[in-house]
Amino acid sequence: MNDVTRLRDQQFLTGFPKEDDGNNWIVMYYSPTCPICKAMMPLMADLSVASDALKDEVDSSREFKVGIVDCQKSKFACGRAKVKQYPHIMHTTNGKKGWIEFKGDKSLHALKFTAHRAMNPGRHIQPLKTYREVQDVTKFGEGRAGGIKVVLSTDDPDGPAIRTYRELVGLAASFTTINFFVFVRDKAKTKITLYNDVGNDEYADINGSASPPWSAEDIREWLVPRRFLAVEDFTRENMHEISHQPGKRTAMLIHDSSKEEEHKILLRAMRDVAKKEGGKYLQNFTMGVLPGQFWKEWLDEHSISEEEFPLLVVAHAEWGTFYRNTTTEGLIREAAKTHWIAQFSTSMSDFLDTVNDGTALETAGFWTLFVRWFYGAGLVFQIGTVILFIVLIIISLAGCLTALDGPPPPARKYAPSRSAPAAKRGGLPKSE
Repeated sequence: MNDVTRLRDQQFLTGFPKEDDGNNWIVMYYSPTCPICKAMMPLMADLSVASDALKDEVDSSREFKVGIVDCQKSKFACGRAKVKQYPHIMHTTNGKKGWIEFKGDKSLHALKFTAHRAMNPGRHIQPLKTYREVQDVTKFGEGRAGGIKVVLSTDDPDGPAIRTYRELVGLAASFTTINFFVFVRDKAKTKITLYNDVGNDEYADINGSASPPWSAEDIREWLVPRRFLAVEDFTRENMHEISHQPGKRTAMLIHDSSKEEEHKILLRAMRDVAKKEGGKYLQNFTMGVLPGQFWKEWLDEHSISEEEFPLLVVAHAEWGTFYRNTTTEGLIREAAKTHWIAQFSTSMSDFLDTVNDGTALETAGFWTLFVRWFYGAGLVFQIGTVILFIVLIIISLAGCLTALDGPPPPARKYAPSRSAPAAKRGGLPKSE
């Protein structure tokens, strides 16, 4: 049984992990003040206990090790890992030195799955023997296996494409929502195809070429924004990452999670929207169904009651703003009750169009709107605004200092009263 290893800057300064180490590592970078990190500590300990069962099935001499790094004490290590938020988890793959960011759920199952896949990528590639099997495994629907399907088609069972594909599976070890397959057949065109719940997408490199040679690192980067379904079931684990895709807003259908039939109808209707016009809405929106009962704090914050379910909301997570339309909400509730998919699809599409063209009313505070406007302005304008702001502050401070350092006000003169005694007028009484 391995223990959790506390790693410090000294190890990383000397090139940890060593080229001759040969072992696989999964390391959590944390802050002692982070509540999530504290909750993760027992999971890392459990993972280290399970490490004996996660050995390389080909080379049993290679082990799987678990480490943690305190970012308050080891700033070099955390800087090198480009830690931006806690906890930050990295792993190596197949005994190699390079580090890959963990992208799975913060659960023991996901960590163990990632560890095993990283050490034994070939064991996580499922072979397909016929075109019928390819068609069957890449279909989506009730009763079928969920998740994204990635299929390598090739005519060479041990060529460079297969070797790159094995390396890819190790690099994408934490993509627990992706299943990898290989289809070997004579005269088959060598290609990698990703299948999700609304269609498929063929890999092409940065030059637009879909043919080998490929880079496993480049394919992994291509998979990063595609590793979720086009229409997802939002959970606490995936919500943040899906809703923060660069350049996209998030269309959420908030519903009563106790109504299973309604949930199926909403997923089907939303996928119908996602398929429209070659998936045009997926260019600007991520889409998903959100169980309202699990997000009560957010609903209370925005005064949303369960009587309004199912409710369509488009959120801009980066700025904390969102869009609603009462007419659309009424049509969608009616469509959900009557299972009228066509009305749902038309109503949602029209609403997304208004969000896209800027005519939908956005719920946002003044300060949020100002900051976003300033952020979107040109660099020259931003610099000019900052300079003007500084000048105004200097002028205001100068005015205050001038007021403080100016000459004192003239003394007020009081005329003595004629009836006042001589002593009170400043003189002395005459001596007798």
